[in-house]
Amino acid sequence: MKVTRLIDAGLEQVKNILIHMGDIAYEAISMSLKGYIEGFNTYSEVQKISDILIMTEEEANDKIFELIARFHPVASDLRLLKSCMKISYSLARYGRYALDISQIYDKINGLASCEDWIRKHIIEMSEKVLRMIQISVKLLRSRGINEAKNLAEIKNRLMKCISNI
Repeated sequence: MKVTRLIDAGLEQVKNILIHMGDIAYEAISMSLKGYIEGFNTYSEVQKISDILIMTEEEANDKIFELIARFHPVASDLRLLKSCMKISYSLARYGRYALDISQIYDKINGLASCEDWIRKHIIEMSEKVLRMIQISVKLLRSRGINEAKNLAEIKNRLMKCISNI
């Protein structure tokens, strides 16, 4: 019989909130990149999604603080909760990045005036960024070490691609 601790249910709730945030972050980035690449304005839609991410980050942090206050977690759980706070903050930042991409579209008219090689690189980097977000959310779901290694490899390839521009 598996013994579960009282804090475990709360940790599972935090994990589910983070997974939900990851899905929302993917949607925000995907929408803004698609609009940027294909040439249409996504600002108002992305702003709504970004606001949802910020509210969900607050929900995650409230839950984390509740767990700390109620259960006085041991060091390993406390480190996990600290990591969860960092993850929620990072996922909320994706919403701000998506909003920035949407704003840039309005200022420079997307890729309409870019040369083909620039367009190709931006599309390629966009695909890699979206794939990294997908892998990150999958990692949150499974906590698999192999996925973490794949994410690091993709990040390294993305950074090489950026440095070649």
